[in-house]
Amino acid sequence: MNGWNQSLSRFVACAILVLGLASCSGGGSDGGGITTPPAPPAGSVTVTGTVSGTVIKILNAETNTVIRQFDTATLNQAPPFVFTLNDVPVGTKVRLFFITGGAVYPLHFGSPLTNVFRFTSAGTVNLGTVETANNQAVLPNPPNAGVEFEPPVSDFPSPPGVTPLPPAVTVAIPVNNATVPSGPVDITFDLQHVTIGDQNHDHLHFRVDSDQNPYEFVNGSPVGQILYNDSPAVNARWISSTKFLLLNLSSAQHIVTLELATASHTPFVNSQASTLVQFTVDQPPPNPPSTVTVTSPTPAQVFPFGPVGVTFAVSHFTVQGQGQPQLHFYVDTDPNVYQFLNGPTNQVWYNGAPTTSVLRTNTNIFQFLSLSEGAHSVRFVLANGDSVATELTNTEATAVVSFTINAPIGGSPSLTVNSLGTTPLSPGPALVTFTIQNSPVTTSAQPRMHFYVDNDTTVHRFYDGQGITEDGSTSGVRYQNVHTHFVHWKSGNSIQLNALASGAHNIRFVLVDQSGVELTATTQTLTFTVSPGTGGAFSLQVVVGNLNSPVPMATAPDGRIFVGELSTGNIRVVRPTPSLPWQLQSTPFATVPVGNPEGLLGLAVDPNFATNGFVYAFHPPSASMNRVVRFRATVTNGNTVADNPTPTIILDNIPSSSIHNGGVLQFGPDGMLYVFIGDAENPANSQSLTSLAGKILRINPNGSAPTDNPFISNLNANAKKVFSLGHRNSLGFAFHPHTGDLWQTENGNLSDDEINRIVPAGNYGWPLVEGIAATPPYVDPILALTPSVAPTGIVAIREDSVYPAQYHNNLLFADFNNGFLHRIVLGGPQLRTLGTHSIACDCGQGPLFSVMHGLNVSGQDGFIYVTTTTGISRVVLSSP
Repeated sequence: MNGWNQSLSRFVACAILVLGLASCSGGGSDGGGITTPPAPPAGSVTVTGTVSGTVIKILNAETNTVIRQFDTATLNQAPPFVFTLNDVPVGTKVRLFFITGGAVYPLHFGSPLTNVFRFTSAGTVNLGTVETANNQAVLPNPPNAGVEFEPPVSDFPSPPGVTPLPPAVTVAIPVNNATVPSGPVDITFDLQHVTIGDQNHDHLHFRVDSDQNPYEFVNGSPVGQILYNDSPAVNARWISSTKFLLLNLSSAQHIVTLELATASHTPFVNSQASTLVQFTVDQPPPNPPSTVTVTSPTPAQVFPFGPVGVTFAVSHFTVQGQGQPQLHFYVDTDPNVYQFLNGPTNQVWYNGAPTTSVLRTNTNIFQFLSLSEGAHSVRFVLANGDSVATELTNTEATAVVSFTINAPIGGSPSLTVNSLGTTPLSPGPALVTFTIQNSPVTTSAQPRMHFYVDNDTTVHRFYDGQGITEDGSTSGVRYQNVHTHFVHWKSGNSIQLNALASGAHNIRFVLVDQSGVELTATTQTLTFTVSPGTGGAFSLQVVVGNLNSPVPMATAPDGRIFVGELSTGNIRVVRPTPSLPWQLQSTPFATVPVGNPEGLLGLAVDPNFATNGFVYAFHPPSASMNRVVRFRATVTNGNTVADNPTPTIILDNIPSSSIHNGGVLQFGPDGMLYVFIGDAENPANSQSLTSLAGKILRINPNGSAPTDNPFISNLNANAKKVFSLGHRNSLGFAFHPHTGDLWQTENGNLSDDEINRIVPAGNYGWPLVEGIAATPPYVDPILALTPSVAPTGIVAIREDSVYPAQYHNNLLFADFNNGFLHRIVLGGPQLRTLGTHSIACDCGQGPLFSVMHGLNVSGQDGFIYVTTTTGISRVVLSSP
């Protein structure tokens, strides 16, 4: 029988101890006298167990003296805690106490329960997990050996020194029922007979008002913290070991309850371990008024004609950017608002848009650039950052200043426009000269003159002065606030009108004052006519032959031309020379498989070819798919060849068919690779973003989708690469050298061939609409050709070409059916509308394919080149 069962048997057999003077003995008594207990065996016991957080004391049950004690707070770890009591004498009657949360729990175990026992043999006794409840500690699973119980006796009172002094918490600040200022509230408390540690030790809980979720106040090294729902508290801040701040309390009465808690978050049981404080948070003091003052100009100040500087100051207010607190001002009787905006906007807006009539120079300084002579009054008012920028109504938020601007020196403004001479004018740019005197505008930031072309009621604005250029954002002629290619600024007294259609024209000029008001007394009107265009003025000159159905071609920066043979898949290299014919390299640069009848359709040279040597090709490796690949050029034995016959795949699994494969490749001015893919004889492809067919793609040179593509947010990988959709088939597109616009030829279905300007996310209608249908949201072409001529390649004629000025910025495209070159004179301020369309060349060489603008290098010499069925030809001007 094991020790635990032996103890139970002896318990049943023994008499009840009376007054603790008698005891059971293993052999009973010999005559009824008192038997002296045997001496305890030599040695000692190590007592271990697990508790949730407490002080453990073991006492001699006969002398009530402490034998050993253990404080789990010394372990510095999260509960539960393993305790150890060493060197407990064997055979000595002992009592074991667990002290936690301000209460004392004597250990009871056995059956029936007793709290006096002794250890019968040396060694280690593991009491297991000790639980404290109902004023006693118990063992759910008592040890089965090494412990012997005394007969049941009444529970002794806790001996002196066992019961701790009651832990207590009191609030020092604020005093009860105090009124505290608005803002963070200081809670300072005092502690007695307890130390607040981290979460693994005794700590403090507090609750605010009716919120039953406690905040946990814990100290630590080097600082403590306050937790709420196990996360750092937002509305409370730890300050010191006995102080915290409550944040964001409303102006009202509040109650804060504080209570001490054990490591296991159990509240202390004694009444002194909790307290509460009631206080009232006062109303916040009124905010000082937001104020604006104007320090310059001073009242009634007089300025010379020209810009007027304004300096202002604000207090209790911060002028920020659009959608945030800002400064408004109103000039004279104009009801429209100016908005002065600091970062991140850093602009002055007028009537909801940036203005150039006022220049912001600092966070509190700006200049009026175009105020007219005379008296002026400016009203300033602060506005908040709500959605409508509501203006503040307090009187301090408004300021008014009045001043006067003297008249300009030199007389009244005047304008003279010079005649263009004998008309009609020849097609091409028209240079208009004029003289402006005594302009009231003295800065390049403001227009000096307005002019209107023909029946267009939208104004062209003419600028002059420091920093004005012919092109770009600082151009001297702006239409709808941007640079226009239709009219170029040439000097402070001249403009050049480009792409004028044949026929009668009139231009009305008028000077403006500093406010942009037209000075009607200076109005001048110029009338003239332009003669019809010179269609049919071009012819073709063969520069190289002996090619097998050459279609795509692309030039390297040094003048080498890569040309692809449609059916053989050979990529050939041509070296232009000053004399004809050009040199055709006998060894192909590379050869790609052609798995369908349309074959090798596209070539492009990387913009960084000079350093990376990359050449791109569009071809069908099989009948079921098209592919874009990349080679690297190198020179071997004097020949330009690919350094590896196996190219890098850039774009794969492109839909394929016997017709309508597209295949045009070209790099844009943005460095992206644009790829045209036909509908592969499945018209439904063109309207589906999940298919690459019937699209113009815009991809990075490695084949990935640029992050600024129009459909980049679409989850479909194909859609992310789409630039435009709704296409049937094309063999050509080109970027305009000035506008950057992408122009494309589109093959219609028997009719309605199209010339399209491609816009991001544009839908060009196929198969739902064709030609000029005026059916939004589909984008109409600028030109529809009926019957079909099968347009192929297209270019925009550069201004640095060899051709006369009247051809600059025109489009030139080829057709397959007639072998014609077509000329389009672009119209409109942005060169985006059809001016005229004419036949530039009835070439007589059969179908024409690609059209390429040559470089200004030896041999190419700035001409345009086309591919025919057997070679490459130069486009030459037969008659001006």
